[in-house]
Amino acid sequence: MSPIPRLKDYRGPALLSYGFRPFFLLGALYAGFAILAWLPMLNGKLELSTAFSPFDWHVHEMVYGYLPAVVTGFLLTAIPNWTGRLPIQGMPLLILVGLTVADLLHGVLGTRVMQGALDAARRLSGNKLPRWSPTLPRAIYFRPSEPRKMANVERVVYFPSCAARIMGTQRGDDAEALPVVAERLFRKAGFDVVYPRQLAALCCGQPFESKGLVDTADRKSAELEAALSEASENGRWPIVFDTSPCAYRMRHFCGTRLPVHDSIEFIHDVVLSRLVVVPTREPVVIHPVCSVRKMGTVDQLAAIASRCSAEVVCVQDVLCCGFAGEKGFNRPELNEHALRHLKEALPPGCAHGYSSSRTCEIGLSEQAGFPYRSIIHLVEACASGKGAVRQCAVKS
Repeated sequence: MSPIPRLKDYRGPALLSYGFRPFFLLGALYAGFAILAWLPMLNGKLELSTAFSPFDWHVHEMVYGYLPAVVTGFLLTAIPNWTGRLPIQGMPLLILVGLTVADLLHGVLGTRVMQGALDAARRLSGNKLPRWSPTLPRAIYFRPSEPRKMANVERVVYFPSCAARIMGTQRGDDAEALPVVAERLFRKAGFDVVYPRQLAALCCGQPFESKGLVDTADRKSAELEAALSEASENGRWPIVFDTSPCAYRMRHFCGTRLPVHDSIEFIHDVVLSRLVVVPTREPVVIHPVCSVRKMGTVDQLAAIASRCSAEVVCVQDVLCCGFAGEKGFNRPELNEHALRHLKEALPPGCAHGYSSSRTCEIGLSEQAGFPYRSIIHLVEACASGKGAVRQCAVKS
């Protein structure tokens, strides 16, 4: 019998081979930086954008800055040893570290200083450095729960996208991570939620296809199809994607072999009928991303939003958001031009936006001036299982 693999075949930089390596290193560096910043603060020589006194700031940064970095590095290394799950390595680990560092610096320096410093660095690099956005998501690490395996309960196979698994909400937005909210919504609707095995290693291939790496994209799609087929018992249970571009790709790749659903379609056709929905009184704005338009589910998105709010706005002058995966970081002018009519078209008091692609929501949030989240967040906030009614309170 072959031993259970503990590591993927990894040949990249040693720094990204285990979770403890970047987080322990950066935690130690940050501890030294925090002390160097704290000493002049304590002596009145330096002022940072914070409501804390110098002493309280030092305590806060050690407890919420240094300590979480060390604990995160330890858990990313120890949990695979405890559970047999493959660890995060390479590019996913680099993205996780990068989002963590960006959010930490944002909190320390404040939006104005952070924006000015990084915009200046981008200009000095000849625009080769990606543009930093204040709506950049905070890093998360999603660990799927085990199915409850209850008798006579329908199942749904849920695939949270790569972006949903590592990109949380922006700083200042206290909403929970999308996979957590989606799982809770499906359970409210009476489903047992199942995840494909080795979730952290799975990808639909869309990022590779967008770069012209068709063979690599198809290989990743085939890996995902095999995992979804196993999890769904060869298509017995519906398979739901929380990110529309991923659903669009996999429907074309294996939609004739497996029951692949975008979250908008599944919520509209299946989930809503199983819930009691109490609409919010607050206006909401929706943005159908390009893949939603291609799949022909714009009306379904609008219908879902209308069940959850009495005032729903869809800005007709905005079709594509212009963020285009990661291009919003490298070509921010695309996003700015595509959404130039967005803010002026929003009704007074509108402070909640909803869509179905995490990267699109980054650009939408920046141009609108308030957070955009997945439509799943809105439905979950307004819904309860049948037999229980509660007031809807959309998180601000």
